[in-house]
Amino acid sequence: PSDSKKSVVLPSAEVQEGDYVVIYWTEELPSSAVSTDSVLYLCSGTETSLSDDNGILTLSSSPVQGSAVLDCVIYCSFESTQYEGFGTKAVLNRVNKALENAWWYSNAVDSSKSTSTRSICRKLNSTDTDTASDWYTVTTRGLSFGSANTSEAYSP
Repeated sequence: PSDSKKSVVLPSAEVQEGDYVVIYWTEELPSSAVSTDSVLYLCSGTETSLSDDNGILTLSSSPVQGSAVLDCVIYCSFESTQYEGFGTKAVLNRVNKALENAWWYSNAVDSSKSTSTRSICRKLNSTDTDTASDWYTVTTRGLSFGSANTSEAYSP
């Protein structure tokens, strides 16, 4: 929380194992986003989007500096020739911090195959190992907001 280019403080919400949390990167939730028993729709409160190519996402217990990191994912297209493929020194520093603190244990998830219709998704029904093997790029149009993604991975 003390070193981020972008941060969003989500509202307090109770979630259970197996629930889906869908975060809209908009100022307001669309009227069609109605939460149910197993799907919680949240709004980031900002139109500022995430980096398409390189980045690190962390979920922490609080926005307060020093709070516990609950989950993390590092992604990179490796198209940049600077800073080990991450493009900027700031992103590389954040990646190194995640590795040093054991929030992440492997190379980055490859974002080079993701597009506006092919998202990077966490594998269904798998144990979270905090490694790139937990993730895949879903086949074109294989996502469904608020429900399970198809398990069919994109293959060029």
